[in-house]
Amino acid sequence: MRLLPVHVALLGVQLALAEPPPREAAGLSSRAFTPGMLLQTRYGDTFAGDGTKIQRTAAREDDGWRLRRARLDAGFDPSARVHGEIAVDFADAGGSGALKDALAQLRPHSRVTVTAGQFKRPFSAMELRSPAKLEVAERGPTDELARRLGFAGRDVGAMLSGAPLPKRRFLAIDAGAFRGGRIGEDASPAGAVAARATTEPCDALRAGASFAWRPGATGAAGDRDRLARGAAGGAD
Repeated sequence: MRLLPVHVALLGVQLALAEPPPREAAGLSSRAFTPGMLLQTRYGDTFAGDGTKIQRTAAREDDGWRLRRARLDAGFDPSARVHGEIAVDFADAGGSGALKDALAQLRPHSRVTVTAGQFKRPFSAMELRSPAKLEVAERGPTDELARRLGFAGRDVGAMLSGAPLPKRRFLAIDAGAFRGGRIGEDASPAGAVAARATTEPCDALRAGASFAWRPGATGAAGDRDRLARGAAGGAD
C-alpha cells in the first residue's frame, strides 16, 4: 500500500492588533497589553495506492477543507519583570474554544526566568516553533508521535529558564516539571520532566537538544489513554 499525504496551507495569516512591544534580553517587555490573532485554513489530500477500502478510508480521514487554526491571544506585561499570556483556539473543541496557553513568567534576574501555568514542554524545535512561522500547515508525523506518546505538547507545570553565558543566544537552558497526565491518586509534582538546551553561534546556525522523562505510567492498566513509563530525546 502506498499512501502519500499532502497538506497545503492555503491561508496562514497572523494579524497583530497592536504594534509588537520591544522585547528585552530575557524575553520580557514593559508594555502592558498586546493582543494578536492567527487564522489558518488548509486543504488536505491523500493519494492512496494499493490497500483495502478500510485502509484507504482511514488514510483519508482528514482530507478536505479544514479550519486549522483560529486563535486569539493576548500578552500582559505589567512590569519589566512580569509577563502573562493567554491563547484560545476556536478551531478546536468544535468551535467552542480551547485553551492553549495560560502562563505567567517572572524574571528575578536578567539571566533567569520562571514560567508557570499551561504551556509547551521544552521538547523539539518543530513543536516549539510558532504556527505563524511555519511554512506548512502540519508539523509532521514525528512531532505527532512525540505528542501522542506524551513527551511533547502542552501541559500544566513550572519551568526554569536560564542563560549561563553573557549572551542568551550562545546557550539557553530550559528545564521543567509537569503534570504528565497524572492526576488524583496518581498525582505527582513531577509526573513528567523535560529539558532543552539551545545554542545559536551565528545567524545561519541554530542547534538544540531535548530530553523528556515520565517516571511512572498514567492511568489504570488497560486504559485506552494510558501512557507507559519511558523517556525520549532528540537533537535538531
